[in-house]
Amino acid sequence: MARDPNGNVRRRLFGALTVIVVAIGVLLLSKIGYIQDAEHWTADWRTALFSTRNPSQHESVALVLITDETLDSYPVRIPMDRGMIAKLIRVVASAHPAAIGIDFVFVRPTVPSADAELLSAIREADVPIVLGSVDERAGLIPKQLQYHRQFLAAAKRPTGHVFFERKTNAFGISDHVIREMAEPIESVDHQQSFAEVLAQIKRKGATPHTPRIAWLLAPRDGSQTFYEVEASDLLGEPEDAAPLLPGLKDKIVLIGSDLVDLDRHLTPLSVVNEARMPGVKIHAQIVAQLIDDRWLRTLNWPEEFLMLLGIIFAGYAASRHRKLGAFKSTLAWVGSTSLVISGFVAFNMLNLVLPYTSALTAWLTALRIGPRLEKIHQKFAAMLRYISTNGGLRWTTYYHLGSTLGWRLWQGRL
Repeated sequence: MARDPNGNVRRRLFGALTVIVVAIGVLLLSKIGYIQDAEHWTADWRTALFSTRNPSQHESVALVLITDETLDSYPVRIPMDRGMIAKLIRVVASAHPAAIGIDFVFVRPTVPSADAELLSAIREADVPIVLGSVDERAGLIPKQLQYHRQFLAAAKRPTGHVFFERKTNAFGISDHVIREMAEPIESVDHQQSFAEVLAQIKRKGATPHTPRIAWLLAPRDGSQTFYEVEASDLLGEPEDAAPLLPGLKDKIVLIGSDLVDLDRHLTPLSVVNEARMPGVKIHAQIVAQLIDDRWLRTLNWPEEFLMLLGIIFAGYAASRHRKLGAFKSTLAWVGSTSLVISGFVAFNMLNLVLPYTSALTAWLTALRIGPRLEKIHQKFAAMLRYISTNGGLRWTTYYHLGSTLGWRLWQGRL
C-alpha cells in the first residue's frame, strides 16, 4: 500500500470507526430509561393518530359488556352472579354467533346451584365457546388455581390464555402500556392466546405474524369500532332483547366486563386522554386483527443498527460538506422533519414502526460530531503517540483521560 503522508487514509478510517461507534452507542442508549420512554411516546402518538380506520363497524367481532349498571340489582358485585352469566350465554347463543368468548377467570366457587347452571350453559350451547385461562403468572393462591383448572376441565370447552405482553424496562419503571400480544404458554402444551383461539374459528390459520397489536380506530362513519351490547339489555324481557340479537349473528362475540375499577389497561390510544381500556376490548382488537390479517412490526436490532448507521453517515457527510455545513440549524430542522415524515409514511404504507427518537438522536449527534472530527482525530492520535512513547498507561490514567475527553465532547470543547 502506498504511503499516505497527509494521513487521509487514517482520517477516513477514523471517521468510519466514529460513525460505527456512535451508531452502537445510540442503539444501546435507545433501549434504556428516558430515551425508551420517549420512543414509546412518539410511537404511541403515531398509533393513536394514524392507525387503521374502517369505513364502518367491524363485521366479524361484537361485544357483550357487563357494566356496573348490569350488576346494580345484584346483591354481590364480585364475584359476579354465575346464574346471570349463564342466562347471558344462552341468550347470546340463541343469536347464532360464529363463536362466544368468555373473558372471565373463574377461580373460586360461589352458590353451588349457580355454578352448576353456568357449567350447564357452557356445555349445552350449540355454538363454539372459548374460555379464558390463566397460569401461575396470575398470582393466584394454589387453591384458586386448582379450582380454576377444575372448572375449565368440567366445562369441556377450548381455552386460551388471557395474558397481554407488558415490556419491562431494565433501567426504569415499566409504563404498563399494552402494545403487544403475549406469546403462547410453553408450559401448558403451547397454549395459544384467548384471542387467537377465537380468531381461528372465523379464519383458519389466523396466527400472529408479529406480536405488535395493530389497533383499530373509530370508523369513518362515526359508529363504534365493534358492535356493542350492554348485558342488561339482553337480560330483560325477550321482546326487548330480540332487536339486538341480529347484530351478534355470525360474529365472534366476546362477553366480558366493563367496570370502572376492574381489568382496565393503558394502551397506545391512551396517549390522547389517558383513558384505560377494558381487557375484553383489547381482546376484541386482537381478534379483529387476526381475522383481518393486519400486521405491524418494529425493526430488529440489526435493522435498527443499519438504519442508524445510514442516518449518522448522512449527517456526518452533510455537516462536513463545504457549503451545507454552514447551515447547521437548517440541517437539524430539515433532518428532523424528514424523519417525522418517514415515520408516518412507513407506518401507513409499510406497517412499520420506525424508532423516531433514536433516529433523531443519531442525526443530531452526527451533525455535532462532524465538524469536530478533525480535532477529535488529532487528540486521539496524540493520545496514541503518548501511550506508545510511554509504553502504556495505568488504568487510573485511562479513566481520567476518558472522563476528560467525554466531558469536553459533551461541552463542545473537544
